[in-house]
Amino acid sequence: MMKKLIELSNVSICIKKHYILKNFSISFSDETGVIGLIGLNGAGKTSFIKSIFGYYSITSGKMLRCTDEIAYCPDVPDFPTDMTTLEVLEYSRMLANKKSKNLEFYKNILKLVGLSQSINREISYFSRGMKQRLGIASVLVLEPQIIFFDEPTSALDPKGREEIIEILRNLGKTKLVIFSSHILNDVEKIANRIIVIHKGKKIFDDSISNLLVNNAPKTLVMLNRESSLNKLKERLVNKKCFCLQDSNTLQFSGLALYDFLSLLDEGICSGIVSIVRDQISLEQSFDKLIERSEYQNVSYRNEKMDTK
Repeated sequence: MMKKLIELSNVSICIKKHYILKNFSISFSDETGVIGLIGLNGAGKTSFIKSIFGYYSITSGKMLRCTDEIAYCPDVPDFPTDMTTLEVLEYSRMLANKKSKNLEFYKNILKLVGLSQSINREISYFSRGMKQRLGIASVLVLEPQIIFFDEPTSALDPKGREEIIEILRNLGKTKLVIFSSHILNDVEKIANRIIVIHKGKKIFDDSISNLLVNNAPKTLVMLNRESSLNKLKERLVNKKCFCLQDSNTLQFSGLALYDFLSLLDEGICSGIVSIVRDQISLEQSFDKLIERSEYQNVSYRNEKMDTK
C-alpha cells in the first residue's frame, strides 16, 4: 500500500490580493516514476513547487508533509565559481545537515549525471549544461525520495535537453521525479502522469494517455453493408455521440467510441470495414484543455452575473 508523503488540501496562496494558487489539492506517495507539471507561463507551476518548501505562507487550506526527504533543483542552478564539483556536493550535504560521505559515493552520483571527469574541476569553467547536471547531482547527494525540478531543460540546446531528459527518465526508476516544463515534447517522452495548472488551479491530473483520449477530435467507423449501418443507426437513436459523415461512415467524438463498441453484435461487426481514430499530440490536447477551462470560467462568471 502506497504511503502519502505530501498532500495539499484546498490550498490557496494570496499575495497582494492576487491568488497564485487557488483551492489546490494534490498528493504524492512513496512511488517511483516521472510526473510532468505543465501550464502556460505564469500559470503557477513554480509557485506550486515553492509552496511545498515553505517559500510562501498559505492563505487557506492545509499542507501535510510526511517526509523531509524532498529535494528541489531550480531552473538555473548557481554555485560559487571558485569551488570544485566535489566541494559543491560536499557543501550540499553539509547545508542539509547530513553526514559526509566517502569519495566513492560522490563519484557514483557524478557518473549518473555524466560529470565523472569533472570531479576536481572549478565551476568557473562549467557550461550551462554542465551546471544543470551539477544541479541535479547536488540534490541527488541528499538521497531524497522525491525530487522537484523547475524547467530542467530550459536554455539548453537540443542535445543537452535530450541528455537531461534521459537522466530524469533513469531517476524515475528509483525515485519520484516531478518536473515542470513548457516544452511539452520533453514531458511526453518520459512522464507517466501529468498535472496541468492554469491560473493557479489544477485542471488535470492523470495519465498522458487519458488526456489524449479525452481530447481526441474524432473516430471514423466505415461500414460496407447498408443493413449493418441501418441496424447501428437504430441503436443510436436519440444519442448525440455520433454524426453521419457520408453514406457509409459514422463519426464519433472523444470517448463516445466506447459507447459505440458496447452496441456491437455479429450483424454489425460483419459490415465494419475500418475503425480509425485521429491522432492528437500532447500540445493539441493541452490547448483544448486550456480553451475548455477558459470557456468554463467565462460561463461561470456569466451565471453569477445573471443571479445578481
